[in-house]
Amino acid sequence: MTESAATPRRRWRDGIHPGVVGSKIASLERVELPLGDAIRMEMVSPDPGGEDVAHVQFYICTEAGGWALWISCPRGELADLESTLQAIPPLAREL
Repeated sequence: MTESAATPRRRWRDGIHPGVVGSKIASLERVELPLGDAIRMEMVSPDPGGEDVAHVQFYICTEAGGWALWISCPRGELADLESTLQAIPPLAREL
């Protein structure tokens, strides 16, 4: 393997999604995912006449550590995308 440990990190993005600046939290709840216990936070745009886009973030506790997952999509696609999270197998920490 020739990649340095820092190389995979560049493939990930972090920070605040520019599409949610000024958004309001619409719901905050605990959910069960195969990956682990999670907090689901859904945000809505402060502009009621704007696009109908869903912004949902999951904070997931797994055996391999904490993870954050972001879904940003047209609201009509949200249920299908969230259902795919149920198909992701749990992450196991190798001992």
